[in-house]
Amino acid sequence: VTLYEHETAEFEIELGRPIEDYKWFLKNAQLEASDRIVMETEESTYRVQVKECTLADMGTVRFEAGPLKPTATLIVRALPVEIVRELDDQEVFETETAGFDIELNRAVADYRWYKKGEILEANDEVKMEQ
Repeated sequence: VTLYEHETAEFEIELGRPIEDYKWFLKNAQLEASDRIVMETEESTYRVQVKECTLADMGTVRFEAGPLKPTATLIVRALPVEIVRELDDQEVFETETAGFDIELNRAVADYRWYKKGEILEANDEVKMEQ
């Protein structure tokens, strides 16, 4: 299953007959029912949902029932970066300070500011915050 962050992943397996003793695992950790983890059984069909997936959830999902240990892979993709609030034009006098803010839909680890096509580096005159 491949999805984006904050989406719900669902895994399902159908057996030849109903069983009572089974477990679901994500990255070798047994899953327990919670607000994020929903486990359902319908006759011989077994389902697990992982809600609000994060990048940390990415890994192998395993169903265990006796000797049966089928697996699937959960792939979580980062949300695409989108601009929520654009840059505003600034008009200042030569000795005044100009401030530029931009808002993105999610935090990013790596970003750059440019001025006239050149990368701006933080220094005594240029301050950058995230």
